Amino acid sequence: MSFSRTTQRLLLATAALFGLATAQAEEVNSSLTLSGIVISQESSASATAIVGYEFYFFGHHLGLSPRFQITYSEHDEGDETVSSSSTGYGLGADFYFREVGGDGTVIPFIGAGFDLRSTTTEDSDESTDFLAIYGEAGVKFFLSERASFDAKVQYKSLQYDEELLQDTAPDSEIDFIVGLSVYF
Repeated sequence: MSFSRTTQRLLLATAALFGLATAQAEEVNSSLTLSGIVISQESSASATAIVGYEFYFFGHHLGLSPRFQITYSEHDEGDETVSSSSTGYGLGADFYFREVGGDGTVIPFIGAGFDLRSTTTEDSDESTDFLAIYGEAGVKFFLSERASFDAKVQYKSLQYDEELLQDTAPDSEIDFIVGLSVYF
């Protein structure tokens, strides 16, 4: 399973959007964001979709966002490919550096939050629960007054309940996340 062609198209679209930005409307109070992560390696691949709804406070400098995510992944174990799916709910907070963006077309931000996740493999009916605590930094490129293209890097620390996963699953991960936001 390879996502390399999709990844290349996504990067080209990102570069094309740099010249299309306009300032964000001042009267917005919230936004709906759809973002995703696609990872492809030699022996594994995964795709994650994230939906969040952000509420803005303090002159649009602080955003609080409840979110939902779903992940599908495959990895090779010898001659066999193992599939798994994961769902998660979380809450995040972002601080926006609105003055740095000049005319408001580009707004950098930093943030932190947590996700509670549950993972199930295709050969087991049991799920494994874990906590992901993250920190992030990114930028919003405004395509219009009510829409932006978002890009961020996120570092996650993963906390597992079960000893089995503590030996086989990663303790942390770094993700590059891209998405689109619509403002209300």
